[in-house]
Amino acid sequence: MEEESPLVPVLLADDEENVRFAMRETLEPMGCICTEAGSGREAVEKFESNRFDLVLLDYRMPEMDGIEVLKEIHAINPEVPVLFVTAYGSKELALEALRTGAYDYFTKPFDIEEMRVVVRRALEKRLLRNRLLILSRQMDATLGFDQIIGSTTEMREIYRLIQKISVQDVTVLILGESGTGKEMVASAVHRHSKRRNGPFVPINCAAIPATLLESELFGHERGSFTGAHAQKLGKFEQANGGTIFLDEIGDMDALLQAKMLRVLQDHQFQRVGGNRNVQVDVRIIAATNKDLAQEAARGNFREDLYFRLNVIPIYLPPLRKRMADVPLLIEHFVKKANTQYGKSILGISPDVMEQLLSYDWPGNVRELENVVTRSVILSHGSLITANDLPIGFRSSGIEPTGAFDGKVNPGIDLFAGNDQHRGASPVSDLMKKIEEGSSLQDVLDEELGLVEKQVLLASLERNRWKRGQTATFLGVSRRNLLRKMQKLGIE
Repeated sequence: MEEESPLVPVLLADDEENVRFAMRETLEPMGCICTEAGSGREAVEKFESNRFDLVLLDYRMPEMDGIEVLKEIHAINPEVPVLFVTAYGSKELALEALRTGAYDYFTKPFDIEEMRVVVRRALEKRLLRNRLLILSRQMDATLGFDQIIGSTTEMREIYRLIQKISVQDVTVLILGESGTGKEMVASAVHRHSKRRNGPFVPINCAAIPATLLESELFGHERGSFTGAHAQKLGKFEQANGGTIFLDEIGDMDALLQAKMLRVLQDHQFQRVGGNRNVQVDVRIIAATNKDLAQEAARGNFREDLYFRLNVIPIYLPPLRKRMADVPLLIEHFVKKANTQYGKSILGISPDVMEQLLSYDWPGNVRELENVVTRSVILSHGSLITANDLPIGFRSSGIEPTGAFDGKVNPGIDLFAGNDQHRGASPVSDLMKKIEEGSSLQDVLDEELGLVEKQVLLASLERNRWKRGQTATFLGVSRRNLLRKMQKLGIE
């Protein structure tokens, strides 16, 4: 423990100075930096204003007892392990502490070796959690955030905003064109919130006729209309304890907007045909491809409802405004389609990459995924070529629209530096080598080596040859990256 974490901040909370002294003398040789508190209130105040990896907490203290302090500490940061200290024979108190969330306990007068074992185990658990958090952040750095793909400045700002607002139980309004990933963002907010264990219930307000939408949202009572043979719970009741996602809320009619306003204000509603108020505990996330401020000004959307929804707005830029993310998105969608359809496509040819970077993408990320998925399914080689693109792309003769500003390498030439590949299909070249006497495995190893080298070079160039940053981008260790560079002759 001492070698891995030589400086571990620990809070010692006990009203007896001699006990704090004994604990400090025991823990400091283990590499702990101890901060002391002589009362429950002081312990909470110091925990609020400092970072600690471990807390040792006595039960009997002035101002607040240990259980109260434990609850306050977990409200601030539930990830920090708390060791409870009780008097000899107070097993009931120790069990209560464990039920409240304490990691472990020991009794006074404490055995030094026992205390060290318990502390070491708690710190190892904390260290493991920190490592998992780092790995999670590395994965986010590779893919984006929670499977939302993108590395542009705009997308990174969105990731930071999601992390900030997820833990706060506030209403969120997601704005952006169709196909930009609004439901994915809403789902990410839910998964990172305190409601993550509750349901996430999406509903598209534009896809359901206005006459049926009220029943879908709020449910109905038996006999409330023709065909209502039984009571039905609506989406709001289904989402109780979790999150409801109201997609395309800008298409909701005026009467339903008034009812929605009451739900936002009081978290209450009545089922269709009912006269009893139903109370729900639901977080509301709404989304629209319309400019609600303009719609409200024109009288097409209630202004008071707009202000209620627009507590925390998130604007998703269209794909044409973040073309630097297109290669990363393509790579992700190729891998996804390979897994889904049992294919083994390595990537796309440079001319196809240039063509896709020159397209305006009116359907945004959704359209790009559809094009890549169809191309993977249609492709018969190891690379997606122009012939594999959907017919509309092949026949339209797409010309550059100006959306691509030249900041992105238009394609990775998987066979750069090997001139014999230019102008010939990769498969025919492989067959030629096999006909000349090379084994299949030797041919594949050679080609994969070339591919790996070009991917590494492109990744290093993308990350300005910062090796640590490149390793994180590729999802490998720095040592592994350096070994691959040496093996492939990359200086």
